[in-house]
Amino acid sequence: MAAPAPPAPSSLYANPIAFSLFSSLVQRIGAVPPVRKGARRSSGPASGKPKQHRLLEAWVAAVKAEYGRDLPEGTIVLFFRLFFPDEGVRRRYDLREMLLGEALEGVYGARRGTFSSWNAQSDVGRASSTGCLGREVQFWLERDEKRAKGKGKELTLGRVDELLDELATLSSASAADVQALRIARRRPVKAILSDLLLPLAPPDAAVMVQIILRDLAPLLYPPPSSSADIALSSYCLTSYGFVGLAEAMQVWHEGLPRLYRTVADLNWVTWTAEQAIRRGVSLPRPRPQIGLPIKVPKTEKPSSCARATKHLDGLVAVETKYDGERLQIHIDLSLPPPQQIRIFSKSSRDSTETRRGLLPIIRASLGLPLDPVAQALHPQLYQRLLHTLSTPTARPPIPPTKLVIEGEMVPYHEGRRQIDEFWKLAFAKAGGGVPLEARSTKWNTRRRAAQEDDSFTTGATPSPNKPMQQRPPGSAEVEGEGDALVGSNLHLMIVWFDVLYMDGESLLDEPYQARRARLERLVLPIEGFSRLAESVTVDFDNKETALASLRDRFARIIASRCEGLMLKPLSSAYNDPRCGQRWVKLKKDFIPGAGDTMDVCIVGASWQRKRARELLVPPSVYTTFFFGFRADDLGASLPNSRKPHYHILFSTSYGLSREQLAQVCFEVREGRPERFELETSADGSAFKRVDRRKTLGPYAVYDAACCSFTFSLAEHLYSNTTRPSVICRQPRIMELNGAGFQRTPGCPYYELRWPRIIKASRPDESGSPLSLADLQRVAHEATGTVSSSAAALVDQIWSAAKLDGRKKESPEEKYEREVKMWVQKLEKADGIMRTPGEPVGGGDNQLKTLASPLKRSESLGGLAAAESRRNLDKSHSAMPTGQAMTPHPDAHRRLGSAAPATMPATPPRLRSSVAMGRSVSSPCARSDAPSPPSQVVHPPVVDGSSINTLLRRRMIAQTGSTLADLSASSSITRKRCRLTSAVSQQASVQLRSFASLPISLYAVESPLEAAKFDFASYAWTLYPPLPLGAAIPEPRNPHLSLSNYISTPTKLLVAAGLAPDTELAASKTRRDESLRQGVIYVSPGPASDDFVRRLEEDACRAKQLAGQRATVWVLKREALETRGGCDLGMGSDVLTVL
Repeated sequence: MAAPAPPAPSSLYANPIAFSLFSSLVQRIGAVPPVRKGARRSSGPASGKPKQHRLLEAWVAAVKAEYGRDLPEGTIVLFFRLFFPDEGVRRRYDLREMLLGEALEGVYGARRGTFSSWNAQSDVGRASSTGCLGREVQFWLERDEKRAKGKGKELTLGRVDELLDELATLSSASAADVQALRIARRRPVKAILSDLLLPLAPPDAAVMVQIILRDLAPLLYPPPSSSADIALSSYCLTSYGFVGLAEAMQVWHEGLPRLYRTVADLNWVTWTAEQAIRRGVSLPRPRPQIGLPIKVPKTEKPSSCARATKHLDGLVAVETKYDGERLQIHIDLSLPPPQQIRIFSKSSRDSTETRRGLLPIIRASLGLPLDPVAQALHPQLYQRLLHTLSTPTARPPIPPTKLVIEGEMVPYHEGRRQIDEFWKLAFAKAGGGVPLEARSTKWNTRRRAAQEDDSFTTGATPSPNKPMQQRPPGSAEVEGEGDALVGSNLHLMIVWFDVLYMDGESLLDEPYQARRARLERLVLPIEGFSRLAESVTVDFDNKETALASLRDRFARIIASRCEGLMLKPLSSAYNDPRCGQRWVKLKKDFIPGAGDTMDVCIVGASWQRKRARELLVPPSVYTTFFFGFRADDLGASLPNSRKPHYHILFSTSYGLSREQLAQVCFEVREGRPERFELETSADGSAFKRVDRRKTLGPYAVYDAACCSFTFSLAEHLYSNTTRPSVICRQPRIMELNGAGFQRTPGCPYYELRWPRIIKASRPDESGSPLSLADLQRVAHEATGTVSSSAAALVDQIWSAAKLDGRKKESPEEKYEREVKMWVQKLEKADGIMRTPGEPVGGGDNQLKTLASPLKRSESLGGLAAAESRRNLDKSHSAMPTGQAMTPHPDAHRRLGSAAPATMPATPPRLRSSVAMGRSVSSPCARSDAPSPPSQVVHPPVVDGSSINTLLRRRMIAQTGSTLADLSASSSITRKRCRLTSAVSQQASVQLRSFASLPISLYAVESPLEAAKFDFASYAWTLYPPLPLGAAIPEPRNPHLSLSNYISTPTKLLVAAGLAPDTELAASKTRRDESLRQGVIYVSPGPASDDFVRRLEEDACRAKQLAGQRATVWVLKREALETRGGCDLGMGSDVLTVL
């Protein structure tokens, strides 16, 4: 299909602007220091914009002022190509740091290994390198006076673009228009890099290296410190003024962001804007262009059904989300048949060639003519099409000449007549056979490690589309369990869900209801090959009824093994930014307590580039953790040793806050982990590969005298970008949450999909980590599959025989029971508790919602009630005249007619006879513990040995420094030492008294106990106090609401008896004898740290004078969003308890 003509390369290559001018902008932005947590940003003249934004605006203004309307052709296009090298899919270079570093050594004549330590780590918590190859090259060049200045003619933006295009032609992953630029005589990589780098000065060379790596982030936003604790605890993402794509577009032309939402091709959009600027005209009206992708909308991702209802109003389509790969299909019937259809992926890449197996399904579903070859290759599709057209109700669609339509590609199993698991999609794309990537084993490890991105190991399981790594010498061939049988009866299917363009008419601004109606007339459903996404309509004007309907629908979707729900207002446009019209995505792993939870062992860690760029941290931070599963049958027979064996199966980089990550990194370093290298480069590594003749399994086994276990690596964890860099001496237990299970083609084991760490510290090493066999059993039960091994088949037959004498459930009964279980979990996440025996999904009078008080008390010593009345008066007085308490004109009609939406019964997926447990995907017995923040946390009894540890953890979170021993610090003055000693003694008494608290703020044991709570016994406030008239946030804690809010911390302390009454004599605030517990939510910052210290000193004096009648919890501000559960240990939300 012919796309709109891109800018001519010759016009871009002639651009005369110097590359050093562009490089100076990158250097200026990178020189802006980040802002520490709690510090004020320096206000600028441009309405408080970050300095990085002001620098970009000044640079663009200077370029426009110099050239005016005679702006050199391609200036805007080249700017975005260079400033955002990771955007778009036009150029790929197949060069990552390792390969590029070796090439640079040849370009500059450096000795071998000069740039191999660009990400060198240190065991002392301080990085010995920058983690940026470009910066390392710059430092090396600056040490040599001969190379301090570039050689040869100065490079221009046009010449740089020409050389980068030439370099990209060497990669088969580059776009088709770049591939067409191949010249007759192809030069080697070294020659092209020499022309790109040798004329440049060291700072400019650093920018060029990072452009080739498609990663300018470490130069624009370098890590604030080489210390892991300081980088994580003293800084955050808000410390930087990021220049995003939308902000940069706004600087060049205010209409660019809107145009880019319609045509997601950066080259076309910037070229169009440049032509408009040169001609002095306005941008054309945004319209889709056949052959260029449309930007995929971003969605809200709430953590509960109740929060989802806050984003929506009116009639909403509750649409089933299927687990597959997104398709955006462009059709132009005016072109020759081979060019009529183009398929774009979610990343806007043209993937028509790799998805040609979909073309017959697309033609059959949309009524396009099928060619004889397609009919011969897909006889089953053709027979189903004829059968569908022969039915009396069938209406063959009338295809438009030009069309843009969206759908989801999923694997379909003919034997079970259902959509199958996502990881089997690779087998369906291979036509039911074993994918090439599962069969291929002869890959060069170093070459592949340099080419591939490390993103799939940081939070996501390995993609089924990536080839396997070459196994190390001495390891046997491992075949995926049942790979030869997995692909049988599998083929592709398309689930259609939207239409965006028809015959010159843009539908992007049409309401979703109208687009859905057109979609239903366009698509012909064909059993097993084509269908519309299942959708029901719910009225969200009645929040309570809509919430109950949403929970029921979501529970049925989870029980049917679908991925989740998409909530689309019927009046919303495509990619609608308006409030209340944005689409909402609901998945069970977004909801606390609803994902797949398990205890696992962490055995290794590493710094990985992609996650480090997201966190903006140096190589001294361990960003990724590797999980091993006990599997002694894969170990080795070692003389005089019976070490346990762990098989490292996957890794994750997500789930921990910055403070929690700082603490985990500190504890890992305290354990003195050993550096791990593969045997090919094992210089100084303590780990050696065990002789193949002594191994019990097919994997290479590694052992070290200092390590308490042996380990092996999964096939996809051998490259430099994916393997662990250090191995712990002792395994640590963590709790993970995920979104089901999947397998990598060629790997015999299931692994957790999208794993996240939800509990990183177990001081007593409690918990029951899963073994490899337990993980596979759980995965098979969750997915309803049976292992193909003989032992598993025997176990299955034996279990079925034992269940013969028991009462069996029908599939429908099992499905309904599972739906009720999931409704209860979703209600729990929404803060609803039911009495034992109470029916699920009852009426409004049956629900007991913890988010709103069960019983409103009229007295809180008079203080909280007066505050509540004052707040209510302020809210009424703040309303505009004529709007206060004015109902919606048709509110009575909507509320009167609101009723639970009727949900069509979703057929349950056929399951094996294995009994299910707590979670759909984690039925193991120990996984009953809910995930934070819904987990009930009981205050522990803390002995004296752990007090220093807790104090040290809190100091890491507050100051970014680690004090191994407070009494041994020579830099603290005597006065500070006395204060620290007093606080330590006070903390000892407080922590020991946690278990003796009369009613814990965080211990809601049952609905019956919750019903006994008196809300007059609780009070809460904020620090810093809210300004007069400001909106008061409502906490999710079940005991706190606007009725017991107090305006200032001082008033709450007086009511609790922790401050003298004389401090507020003017307001006549007295001690409140009914108050039992109070909460102060503190925002982060240096002033807040001083405030907490003063609180501890004043409370200690007040207790000595008058005694204590109430407990006051001092928590972090983010604890407002939790239901109450918090961890009193590492990364705690509890700052102190008074």
